Amino acid sequence: MVPCSTFYQVHHAGKRPENALYRLTDDPECLRNLAHDPAFASVMSELRDRMIKMLLADKDPRALGNGAIFDTYKYLGARNKGYETWLQAQTFTPAPPRERAKKKAKGE
Repeated sequence: MVPCSTFYQVHHAGKRPENALYRLTDDPECLRNLAHDPAFASVMSELRDRMIKMLLADKDPRALGNGAIFDTYKYLGARNKGYETWLQAQTFTPAPPRERAKKKAKGE
């Protein structure tokens, strides 16, 4: 079990690493980045090549040397789309007791 503070630090604080590679079978929380492990250099190279080919095929500005264009786009969405807004909108509804759930399932 991973402490919440460690999970939060890795996944929600600061910038993400430029390269990331995780072995989900051994590290489902994605805490050990294998991108710079020499044992995975060939995997990283293959994945990078595949990604670049896909970006070029889609004419992605980042692959064509114009990634800065994303900094010029204006944000047009409402400011109420953040996580905090979503979290406040959630309501806690306790599960009904088993008997009430059974009656509801029977249509009573």
